[in-house]
Amino acid sequence: MMTKSAHQPVVAVIAEIIMTVREFFFVVLFLFFGHTRSMTSRLIVIVGLILLAILFGVLRWWFFTYDVTPHEITLKKGVFIRKYVHMPFERIQTITRTQPFYFQPFDVYRVSIETSGKKDDRLVFSALRLTQIEVIEQYRQQSQTKTTESKEVPKADHVYHIQTSELVVFALTSLGSLGIFGALATVISELSMHMPQDLVAKFDHWFSGQTFAGYIMILAVILIVSLVIAFARIYNRYYHFTLTRFGVHLAIT
Repeated sequence: MMTKSAHQPVVAVIAEIIMTVREFFFVVLFLFFGHTRSMTSRLIVIVGLILLAILFGVLRWWFFTYDVTPHEITLKKGVFIRKYVHMPFERIQTITRTQPFYFQPFDVYRVSIETSGKKDDRLVFSALRLTQIEVIEQYRQQSQTKTTESKEVPKADHVYHIQTSELVVFALTSLGSLGIFGALATVISELSMHMPQDLVAKFDHWFSGQTFAGYIMILAVILIVSLVIAFARIYNRYYHFTLTRFGVHLAIT
């Protein structure tokens, strides 16, 4: 059984640092490409971001604690504004765990616990070990089935494994590349607003000097890059996708 007021594994700091970098990315990008910024100032901005991300990562991890009982999960988080959340196991609908590549050496998972489809009705753990996740899943199943005597693993009623050919067709026919294309266009437009003017002028001169065939080639390259990125994202997300039904419960891996 888990101890009360537990912290997440220390490796959760990595996820918190990455989250901080994402939050400050565009601010730092603006400061880095400022027209009056020297190279020394830009290096200071980068070092400052790294130190700030590490500081906030450690603080977010330290102030994130949780209690697990056979009936509910109580979560406490927030550095400046404390937030307390109580989630009874009988209300939980889905428990989703993902394992980014930087968590694989540590055998920990990012866990999202939801009571409905709304964003506000969920608990998100940056990192939990498999044994901790299994305790939560066991308490949830016991609470919802009202059977605490048996600890045997239930037999699956039905199991579906996605085939490689099905996954490849799905990834190739997905329209996710259109979103990637729009995102790339947005990033390029945003970067052009903050990059030095002389560099932007050189790019505009090069771009305006292209022929019609050149424009088609540039568009084709961007589309191919978008397709490759979209294919990789979908293939990685649904690789070895397995859907298992245990009575009224569905487990997705």
